Amino acid sequence: MAHYSVLADENKDVFKKILSDKELDRIITVELMGDSKLKEPGYKVSKAGDRVQFKLGVDVFIDVNEEIFDSLTPEQQIILADEAIASISVNMESGAVKIIKTDFSTHMLMLKKYSNETMVAFKESVTSLYDAMKDREEGGGAEVNNAE
Repeated sequence: MAHYSVLADENKDVFKKILSDKELDRIITVELMGDSKLKEPGYKVSKAGDRVQFKLGVDVFIDVNEEIFDSLTPEQQIILADEAIASISVNMESGAVKIIKTDFSTHMLMLKKYSNETMVAFKESVTSLYDAMKDREEGGGAEVNNAE
């Protein structure tokens, strides 16, 4: 049995609305496909190669596990689609498309133990400290500030 499929129109519409709201649909072409073998988080975003982009005019593929997607609430479907689309970065000057990795990950136990806001602040603090340390090592002279 083939694991690739065409997404149902109502599922495509969830993604298309977000692409339109972000005006990405004006500058890139995104192809939405079903993939029943996808694991968590239920989607995969990939950049089309130069050959595919030339031949098909597609810049980015978003594959979705439609069985999982259909089992989500409408709000959860929007969150999944928004998270997938957040992976797409377009340089407005050059038109270059990049797929960026998620910038936040943690264990569910940590989210249950501490609030979302506390975990986000913690992750931002650690990132800021590493950035400051990197700047200092490169001669930027930035100080590490633990109070942020």
